[in-house]
Amino acid sequence: MKKANLRAFNSKKVSELDSRLWISYYKDNKNYIPLFIKALSIMKFQLSFSWIAIGKLAIHTTNAARNYRFKRGNENYDKSLSSLIMMYKVVSNNCTIPFDYKKAAASEIEWWDVERYPENHNQSLAKSLSKNMALVFSVETYKTKEYGEKRSQALELIKQSSDKHLDDKNALKFKALLDEAWGSLHRNIN
Repeated sequence: MKKANLRAFNSKKVSELDSRLWISYYKDNKNYIPLFIKALSIMKFQLSFSWIAIGKLAIHTTNAARNYRFKRGNENYDKSLSSLIMMYKVVSNNCTIPFDYKKAAASEIEWWDVERYPENHNQSLAKSLSKNMALVFSVETYKTKEYGEKRSQALELIKQSSDKHLDDKNALKFKALLDEAWGSLHRNIN
């Protein structure tokens, strides 16, 4: 099977899909079907893997999110981490530049926790996001710093919205920040 080049992605399209994913995550509460569909579309678009591999990735990602998100304050870290390890292993095994998928999975769950409980961490969300992408793309963190900063600003914007629904002005700002984040990542890793 042909291996995918993770660095070859359309940052605008990934940003658009990422935006939909996060809006679904906050808006649809415990309805995981929209989250699964959005995870599936972002992975298929970005990774160009077979539909079987993409299906496995979407299932692992959705399971990780479901197990982490199910009860605030009672997250199932072990199940979430196990699903993320499986997801990242599939990615690493099918890309042109393999990476330490266990470290990437641990870093992913770390930024989820920093985003949810910032008061419990010494590390900022921006730094945690940056670290995660640096591991996935096997680059130094300075190359992913701007990505981390912009994406964390976008996530804070949606998190601070009282009803988790962005008005038109904040929706545009949210999408613009994600465009900047993914654009920066694409530029700096290539």
